[in-house]
Amino acid sequence: MRPINKKIDDLLKQNNNYTNGNFGLYFNKFVEINDNGKDQFKPDKDYHYTNLKNKYDTIKNNNHLLNLLKQKHSDQKKYLEMYEKISFKIYEQSFKLKSPLIVGIGETNPGEVGMVFDRTLGIPYIPASSIKGVTRFAHLLDLLKTGVPDDKIKTDKDGKKYFDRNEDWTKVVELFGGDKKNNKGEKESCMGQVIFLDAYPDKAPELNIDIMNPHYVKYYEDKKTPPADYCEPRPIKFLTVAKGETFIFRFIAPNDDLFGYSKKALEKALFEEGIGAKTAV
Repeated sequence: MRPINKKIDDLLKQNNNYTNGNFGLYFNKFVEINDNGKDQFKPDKDYHYTNLKNKYDTIKNNNHLLNLLKQKHSDQKKYLEMYEKISFKIYEQSFKLKSPLIVGIGETNPGEVGMVFDRTLGIPYIPASSIKGVTRFAHLLDLLKTGVPDDKIKTDKDGKKYFDRNEDWTKVVELFGGDKKNNKGEKESCMGQVIFLDAYPDKAPELNIDIMNPHYVKYYEDKKTPPADYCEPRPIKFLTVAKGETFIFRFIAPNDDLFGYSKKALEKALFEEGIGAKTAV
């Protein structure tokens, strides 16, 4: 059953109409319910994700959706060209997934595991904020790897060494934004000069059902049951973008210097650190 208005339920059952729908809305608004014949209405999680995948598969090759996705890429290209005309440096590169992808695993939704979908297209994408965050992280790691100048290393009250990531030499504020001292010695917030765009797939991507399998559920729930092999695992299903799908990354930088830092950090992030959830796996 679906705990919704009957007219909406009737509409959803008409596959010919629903093939034009927004899967992201379906994912974020509906959940399959099973009463098990005991009037105990609970989400049927096993069926829920199987049903979600089936719904997505009926939508993903719809010509209307594919045309909208093409228009999205066209709009982004025009945006890049606008900046290129005023001598900005533009980056546009396609990357293929070497493992499944899930972004927004903590997003609120009726199921147990979230995922980010474009608000209007209803397909998976990688938000610019996520790309910017992981690129910034990779840039900071590269600073540690290449070596922090001795005169930039400081010591806190506990004797731990650190460096101020917002100082000019790190390029962090220039690239990504942050707090910076003005001529009066006061902190002020600055906007980064590099513009990251959302990364969209080159086509409506394939979604698969994946699984994580916590083994020590009772320990996590009450801490009274010691974690050991006698604990029963509890499989949790969730959707992922399939391995092998291609996403297109784009950003804009005002000069060669910041373009070089951004390109190096972005590709380090994608090739070495990974993006999205479950990257350690």
